[in-house]
Amino acid sequence: MSPRFATITFALTITTGCLPYTVGSTAQTVPAGERTRAAIVYYIPDAIDLSGDSVSSPMRGTDLEMRYGLDDKSDIGFRIPAYSGAVFTYKRRLAGTSAPESAATSLMAGGGSSTGASMPRPS
Repeated sequence: MSPRFATITFALTITTGCLPYTVGSTAQTVPAGERTRAAIVYYIPDAIDLSGDSVSSPMRGTDLEMRYGLDDKSDIGFRIPAYSGAVFTYKRRLAGTSAPESAATSLMAGGGSSTGASMPRPS
């Protein structure tokens, strides 16, 4: 591994804003000209903790994701995390074939905004 590759990988790792609780995408890219849609439902244990309450509550989240294949090795995606924002991504397959049963390695980059579903804690 070259020092340049290690430096770039480290920089990309520490500049990532946040990771979703769940990701509805695999390393395989969507075939050119095709679309996929996914809905992901998840629960975050102990997500809501109000001051003065001894028990935390879980919170349900639902993400919607759509991906469109650009060519044999890349696609773009649009995800709506828990109905509170938008995330755009670009995914490029680095290794593996386009066959669904083939193992693959991909690099995904993206960005967006989220209003978040956090509750303020009273002082």
